[in-house]
Amino acid sequence: VKKTIKIAIIAGIVFALTVFLFLEGQTQTRQVVVAAQDIAVGTLISAGMLRTERIPAAAFQVEGLAETKESIVGQTATIGRVAGDLVPLAAVGRERKLPQPGKGFLTITVPMPETAGVVVGDAVAIAVFGMDVSRLLDGFTVVGLSNAERDVNVVLEADVELLLELVPFLSTRSFKVVRR
Repeated sequence: VKKTIKIAIIAGIVFALTVFLFLEGQTQTRQVVVAAQDIAVGTLISAGMLRTERIPAAAFQVEGLAETKESIVGQTATIGRVAGDLVPLAAVGRERKLPQPGKGFLTITVPMPETAGVVVGDAVAIAVFGMDVSRLLDGFTVVGLSNAERDVNVVLEADVELLLELVPFLSTRSFKVVRR
């Protein structure tokens, strides 16, 4: 009988602890950003289009939800939202720029030290070199930069003909970015 009572007490304690932990998880909340109105793809997001709400932390255990308005204001909606939708960070981004007629974009990967001081908007030239050629291709504009481990991905905009001159040197990495 004493053994049965001990087992019942232990089971009761385990049950009570389980219920407590479950209810504790239900009362913890997290802040998320919600669309206050419909937001179409391509719309520049302003603070008035958003509101914040507190939701149970256990309700959405996914990462990548915007938690503050400031984290997404000024970005562009890349996925449409309707009023009341949660706003994931993947649904916003920078405004997508299309090249002008006769121009194009090209992404090159260069070692990080080579891009020191280069910022978006800089005019750069690319020095290319090979067995029988060594010249400076001028007329590139940096329109994007992103880190990739020890390298940097540099997005360049230039005339299509100039981009085509650069392409043969990319596979052998026989080029160098030169700030102008």
